[in-house]
Order: sequence, then structure tokens, then C-alpha cells
Amino acid sequence: MSGEPVVVAADPAEDTHRVRTTGHAEGTLLGGNLSLLVSTLGTPHLPDLTGAILLVEDVGEYPYRVDRMLTHLRRSGALDQVAGIAVGQFTDCADAWPVTIADVLTDRLLDLGLPVLGGLPIGHGAQHTAVPLGTRAVLDADTGTLTVAPATT
Repeated sequence: MSGEPVVVAADPAEDTHRVRTTGHAEGTLLGGNLSLLVSTLGTPHLPDLTGAILLVEDVGEYPYRVDRMLTHLRRSGALDQVAGIAVGQFTDCADAWPVTIADVLTDRLLDLGLPVLGGLPIGHGAQHTAVPLGTRAVLDADTGTLTVAPATT
């Protein structure tokens, strides 16, 4: 815990590094684990994603499941007012099919017309950075950074 912002740089070693567009977005950082976020659809527990930087990451979910979850978020309208998407680690998410998590994320996210930044070491990987949710964040897909305001002052 610190009173300083957390700056997370996209890491070329991350499987999701190639999942990106260009652009800049600012908003409250919300989301986190994709499967838990999707489980809140249709309940009063889904956070208001209007103007948010949506962070998505997961562990142990095969590409077809991630595709289903992202399609569900899209069809529900939950992504309609998001300012940008930060893509963290998708750990242990490969299966025997040739379609990768990066393929699915690219297909489901890049056509939204939003700044998207993949390759962020946030999630369940061996090397990861903890970031607070519910604080202001700046996603800069052009420089490959996500800057998150501190949870404490």
C-alpha cells in the first residue's frame, strides 16, 4: 500500500500483449476476474461500467468459455458505455484447440471502437501487479501503460 499511483506497463512476455488498439481513456478502474464479472449480469451487483476502464483477467478458463463470456457482456449492453479495456493475464487458459485466448480477445474486443491495452501483468500469473479497483485510472494504449490512482492517500 502506498500513496503513489501504480503504473503498469504492457509486458511483451504476456500472452495477451498483441491484444491492443490505439487511444487514451480515463475512468474508474472496475472489473477484474471475467467469470466473476459475468456472473453479476442481471443482478444488482453488476457495477455501473459507464465511463469505466474495464479490467479483465481470468484463470483456468478455456478460449471457448472466454468467448462465451465476452459475447454475453457485449449482448447484454454492459460494454456499451465503457471508456476503455485493460487486458490482464489469462493464466492456464489454453486447451487443445488452435484458437488462443489472444485470438478470442482480439475478435471480441478490438471492434468495439475503444482503447484496448493487452499484456498487462495483472491477474493470476507468476509475476503480477496488484492494482486497486474503484479508483481513477488512465489507460494509454499508445504508450502501453495503465496508471491507477492509489487506494490510500
